[in-house]
Amino acid sequence: MSAPTILEKIYTQRQKDVEVAKATPGTKPEDIQTYLDMGLAPTQISLVPRLKSNPSIDTAEPSLSLMAEIKRASPSKGEIAMSKNPAKQGLIYALAGASVISVLTEPTWFKGSLLDMRLVRQAVDKLPNRPAILRKEFIFDEYQIAEARLHGADTVLLIVAMLTQELLASLYAYSVSLGMEPLVESHKCYISISDYEENEAGVSRSRTKGKKKATDKRKKDKAKRKPKDVQAYTWEANFARSWETVQEDEGGSLQGAVNDWMARGRRKRLLQPQNAIRRTIIRHMVLLIDLSSSMMDRDMRPTRFAVTLQYAREFVLEWFDQNPLGQMAVVGMRAGVGERICDMSGNPQDVLKSISDRHKLEPIGEPSLQNSIEMARNSMNHLPTHSSREILIIFGSLTTCDPGNIHDTLDECVKNRIRISIVALAAEMKICRDLCDKTGGQFGVALNEGHFKDLLFELVPPPAQRALPRSSAATGGAGFTASGKELSSSVSGEALCCCSIL
Repeated sequence: MSAPTILEKIYTQRQKDVEVAKATPGTKPEDIQTYLDMGLAPTQISLVPRLKSNPSIDTAEPSLSLMAEIKRASPSKGEIAMSKNPAKQGLIYALAGASVISVLTEPTWFKGSLLDMRLVRQAVDKLPNRPAILRKEFIFDEYQIAEARLHGADTVLLIVAMLTQELLASLYAYSVSLGMEPLVESHKCYISISDYEENEAGVSRSRTKGKKKATDKRKKDKAKRKPKDVQAYTWEANFARSWETVQEDEGGSLQGAVNDWMARGRRKRLLQPQNAIRRTIIRHMVLLIDLSSSMMDRDMRPTRFAVTLQYAREFVLEWFDQNPLGQMAVVGMRAGVGERICDMSGNPQDVLKSISDRHKLEPIGEPSLQNSIEMARNSMNHLPTHSSREILIIFGSLTTCDPGNIHDTLDECVKNRIRISIVALAAEMKICRDLCDKTGGQFGVALNEGHFKDLLFELVPPPAQRALPRSSAATGGAGFTASGKELSSSVSGEALCCCSIL
C-alpha cells in the first residue's frame, strides 16, 4: 500500500475537524442553519461581476484582475508569514486594488482559521467596491459552505482532485443556493520540467547556431520524446478527470452542467417500470458495512472507506425519507467478526450519529460475511412477520473469514424470509451472488463512485411484496393491506383494500 499523499492527509484531518465542529454546541449544523435563517450572515457580492469591475477594464490598456492571498504557512514552504495581522494585510490588499482576497482557513498545515476570514471581511467591509472574500479551504461538506457564508465569505473554493462528480455537483448547487458562485479549481499538467528545460535549451541554441541546426535538433528531440497523446505522468491515467465533463456556458457558469446532471437523474427515474405493484409498508433493514483493510484501497477517491461513509449518510437520510415507518440497524465486519454499531432504530439521527465517528470505524483485518449476517439475522428474529426484513451489505473484499459453512446461514435466511442485497466494490464473488439470488435481493458491482451511489440508492424504494398464501393475502398480513390499485398480478387470490374493511 502506497503512502498517502499530502492531499489525502489533509482531507483525512479536515474530516475529523469538521466532525468535531458538527458535534460542538453552538456550531452544530442545525445551529449554523438557524443563524443563516435569522439573517446573521453579512451581505455578499458576486464573484464574477466583481472580477469584471476592475477599474482598468475601461482604459486603453486594461490589466488583469488581481486575487491576493493571506496564507501563514504551507506544507511545502513551512512558515511563511506567521506574524502578519490578517485584517491589516487584507486592508492593504484592498487599497492596492485587489478584486478578490483569498483567505486560508485550514488550521493544521496552513495555520489559518475562520476568524482570520471574518476579520479580513470586517476590515474591508466599509470600502467602496470592496474586494470579494474567498474561503480557501479543502471543502467536502455542505456544512463548510454554510460556515463560510455565516463568517462573511462571498465565494468558496472547490477542488476537483478531491471530489467525486456527484459531490462536486452537489456542493456547487448548494453554494449557488446560498448566493455564492464557487471557484472550481482543476489541475492539468502534460509537460515535465525536463521537457521545458530541453525546449529552453533548444531556443538558446537557435540563437547561437542558426535556425537550421536548431530545427534539426528539435526534430531529433521530438522523435525521442513520447507522442503527444501520451501524458507525461503515467499516474494520471489512474484517475478520472471529472473536470473534463464539466463544461462552462457562455457566461462562464457551471449551472448548466449541474442542471444537465439533474435532468439525467430524472430521466433515469422516469425510465423505471411503472407497472402497479404491491410494496412493503413497514421495513426493517440491517446495514452491513465492510470495515476490513481492503476498504482503504484508493481506487475510489480518497478511499473506499471515505466514499462509503459519505454515501451511507446520504443513503440513510433518503431511506428514512421514503420509509417513514421503517427501522434500521448498522453492523460492521472487521477482524473476522461482526460488530454491532447501531441497534435497530426508527430515528435517522441515531443511525447517522453511529456512523459519524470515523475513529470507531477504522478498517482493520479481514471481513466475515457469515458472522455479520448471523448477527443481523439474530437481531431480526423478534420482528413481526408482516414487515419486510432486509440486509444490505457494502462489501469491498475478495475474501471472507467464516467459522462455518456460510450456506447454512443462507438457508436460514431463506427460511426466515430475509432479503439480502449486496453492493460490491471489488470483483464479483459467487457466494455474494448466491446470497442475493436465493433470498430475492439485488446484487451489483460498482464500476466507479457514481455507479456505486446509483446501486446503493436503487435500494431506497420499498421492495415488491412477495406472494403470500391465499389466507394471508386476503387480510394483507396482520391487518396491513395495500390499496387495490397497487396489487400485482403475481399475488394470488383476492385482496381487500383498507377502505373496504372499514
